[in-house]
Amino acid sequence: MSEELSPFPPDHPAPAVIETQTFCSSCGYNLHLAPLDGKCPECGTDVARSLQGDRLANADPQWVAKLRTAVTLMLVNALLTFIVSLFVSSAPRSAIALVSAVAGTVTFAAMWLLTTPEPKAWRAEQTLTIRMALRICAVVNFAATLIGAANVVAPNLTLALLTDSLQILGLASFWLFFLFLSRIARRIPSPSLSTQCKIIMWGFTASMFLVIVMLIARAAAARGAAPALSQAIAVFACPAALGILVFAIWMLIVLLRLRTALATAAAQAQQNAAAPQPL
Repeated sequence: MSEELSPFPPDHPAPAVIETQTFCSSCGYNLHLAPLDGKCPECGTDVARSLQGDRLANADPQWVAKLRTAVTLMLVNALLTFIVSLFVSSAPRSAIALVSAVAGTVTFAAMWLLTTPEPKAWRAEQTLTIRMALRICAVVNFAATLIGAANVVAPNLTLALLTDSLQILGLASFWLFFLFLSRIARRIPSPSLSTQCKIIMWGFTASMFLVIVMLIARAAAARGAAPALSQAIAVFACPAALGILVFAIWMLIVLLRLRTALATAAAQAQQNAAAPQPL
């Protein structure tokens, strides 16, 4: 029985190839049957790098650094919001309006940085809808912040109702922000942080929604609406305030942990990018 001839001599065995549907991490080219030690035929990215998955350590280091900066800005915003809440009853209206406007600007900058498209990553297109929705909501939230600051300086019932109404839409930006963070956390990878982001996403949003509804009800009651609105405000005030306190503290802890993890991922990405490419 004759043996099957191999095109490769004994001292040069056939190269190992990818036997499953695997896509290039840079351009999305199908690498099926590509040599494990080869390069993507489309863009030249090492096949080995695509096999490492979509961890942030393998992403563009400057992009990962922007993610870290976005989380840092959200921590700054949390600090500014805390300062406003401490002195809202005693500080001059102009000072409160200024700090609120700065906090809103910082939040807008954080969300814009977070949704920066990932360079040379076809997977980024899978989150295109969420990224664009977050940017639109960030603009709405920023507008609500500026209108609210104007209302602090020159109180106006119409401005107050408009601010509260826009803030309900602005809650969507917070919800999308933590949804986006949960996906980023999966790429650290940190399943624990990803899960906590989703819990905060739902819990804090629900608590803030109750507060905004109460503010609208209070404004309506001030215009002579039904007395039942005042009773509803009293019923929901305590659980809403408690929920905001609990989830706000939890949010700070998660953001601090995320910033540390992203700083580490950025350093690893920088090292991987600087590493010499195998021939």
